Amino acid sequence: VGEELDLTLFVSHPKNQRFVLFSDEPSEAVRIALFLSQPFRLDVFRNGASIGSAFDSSDAANFAAAGAPRLPQVTDAHGTYAFDPQARTFYLTLRGAPGGRSGSTEVVLRMLMVVQLSLTLSVPLAEFDGA
Repeated sequence: VGEELDLTLFVSHPKNQRFVLFSDEPSEAVRIALFLSQPFRLDVFRNGASIGSAFDSSDAANFAAAGAPRLPQVTDAHGTYAFDPQARTFYLTLRGAPGGRSGSTEVVLRMLMVVQLSLTLSVPLAEFDGA
């Protein structure tokens, strides 16, 4: 109840990771911090449906009243998540719900490999300013 767990996998990450809190009690929750060693594009699904940015606590449009951008807390709704690219860490809140003991409240993290590129561009100041 109210635990914060840090996870680091020392193997290749699976394409799909399933997270379930086997609890029927809405008062029971955990926040998971998953360190990602490689760049991924992350898609989050709850009960088989993409939850998009509706539960992304780093999205100021959805969590402005809660002080976004911010990391999920154990007091947040089930499925609230955020990704911190500087720390390469994905945060997820899991909360108990009716049917939780049967695993019906799963959250699936789908990870797709991406390529990150760095670019250096040299532009004369006159062109940059549009003069």
